[in-house]
Amino acid sequence: MKKLFYNLFLFACTSFLFLSACKKANIEDLFDELPAEYVATYTGSLGYNITTSNPITNTTSGQATITQSNKVVSISFSNGVPSITGLRFKKSGSNYASIATDGSVAGINFEGTKANIAYTKDGNNWAFTGSR
Repeated sequence: MKKLFYNLFLFACTSFLFLSACKKANIEDLFDELPAEYVATYTGSLGYNITTSNPITNTTSGQATITQSNKVVSISFSNGVPSITGLRFKKSGSNYASIATDGSVAGINFEGTKANIAYTKDGNNWAFTGSR
């Protein structure tokens, strides 16, 4: 009986040490900040397509301004095109992959002074290519 209590005690101590050593993962640690040179205003070709019962497609020259706060990226556009908010990025080598956390599909690429943005949410499409 003594051996049983001893084994239970060892199991309880080991479990306590294991559980106390594990820390809760912080969701913010999963994402990376964009480098400061990407947080800028870009000028180029802007397209926006609303897919409703009366589809509207607008392609024109315009601007995209990228801002960042606490690893969350927002992109605001000129010409009355709605902003894109809530984007997250993950660094992989020297590249940054956009991660949409709201059911949207995002493809955002930075090359030197150029930015390429393709984004789809709720059937609406944004497209931008330009440079700073």
